[in-house]
Amino acid sequence: MADGTIVDARDGIPDDTPTGSYVIPITSGTAAGNCVVLDIGDRHGTFAFYVHLVPGSLRVKIGDRVTSSQVVNLGP
Repeated sequence: MADGTIVDARDGIPDDTPTGSYVIPITSGTAAGNCVVLDIGDRHGTFAFYVHLVPGSLRVKIGDRVTSSQVVNLGP
């Protein structure tokens, strides 16, 4: 979306299946699943939040500086 710095990244949360029960409990820390939070660094405190990423697909870590054309996860 834009150049920025990774300020949070979560990986390794397993995918749920549509069985009516959850693999892990849904909490404020797990509701977005595997995710990346990007601080865009503008004066308004704007962030990009990429959620529900494939487990094991992240290519970035907290503190990485990324560009708008950089791939942050491998995708499905």
